[in-house]
Amino acid sequence: MDKLHQPTLSSQELETYHQQGYVRLGKVAPKLEIEALCQRINDIMLGKIRYDNMLMQLCPSAGKLDLSKKTREFKEASLKYRKIQDLEQDPLFLNYIQKPLFRDITKKVLGENISIFRAMFFNKPAEQGVTINWHQDGAGGWNLSIPPKITIWTALDPTCISNGCLQIIPGSH
Repeated sequence: MDKLHQPTLSSQELETYHQQGYVRLGKVAPKLEIEALCQRINDIMLGKIRYDNMLMQLCPSAGKLDLSKKTREFKEASLKYRKIQDLEQDPLFLNYIQKPLFRDITKKVLGENISIFRAMFFNKPAEQGVTINWHQDGAGGWNLSIPPKITIWTALDPTCISNGCLQIIPGSH
């Protein structure tokens, strides 16, 4: 069983981040916490829990192109949402986002004064979904006064090459 990452970033991990543009943290939350986040995102997708002004986008593969535009509203009960943003509105996700490890990372890289641009769920429905071409987050179109500096990405489901996991080109970010 993988050991949980300590609540601080090591000096070697920080050096790797600066050299490669990323660092793999490994396991940052216990299984029960990840399961709770999975259940919560399912409850949000199914409309059991709703938040005003949460950006939601159904995957075009759901077959409802009229509902696949990003809007700030719940569209229908479906596990085929492609994106859900503004997860900091949810107390469970907010607690996860505020983990001491994540705060330590941002403090070591950016300093004390930081803000979150978006807390988002990105879904690739099984046997469906859409292809996402190679890109660099924050490369344009985000209307920010400064480019984003850090992305902290967590896989809620097991990932591997065959199911289309995130790929990174070392040194590109």
